[in-house]
Amino acid sequence: MKRIPREKELAAQERKSELSIIIQAAMREGCLTKAQICKASKLKMHELNRVFLNDKELYAMFQVRRRTLSDIAADNIVDIISNKEHPSHFAATKFVLQKYKSDLDGTLESHEVNPMEVEIPGSGKGNKPTIIRFGKTDKK
Repeated sequence: MKRIPREKELAAQERKSELSIIIQAAMREGCLTKAQICKASKLKMHELNRVFLNDKELYAMFQVRRRTLSDIAADNIVDIISNKEHPSHFAATKFVLQKYKSDLDGTLESHEVNPMEVEIPGSGKGNKPTIIRFGKTDKK
């Protein structure tokens, strides 16, 4: 025998569908982050996460929209880096080099046997000099 849902369960299901519609509307308006969706829909972050947890299709839609945005941003950065005349060429190149690991990161290693030391004399009487060591330190 099939159980008939109670009033509270029906109200909870209606609330979930309402939240889903509100979140979809916020995404259609251009909200691409969870914080933006929360602000536009006046939901709390835990409520949004709960809706995403229960509605996999809605969460998939959110992920696709975010991925699309990051693809567009990556294309724009590549366009700026490719155009040496662009005013932001240097800044974009620097950003990419600082933020992303390149193929050379794993191959450029120090092969020094003895580290190089630079001694900076202390200022004033009785101050010890500061020693800066470049290279691998001996592990004992």
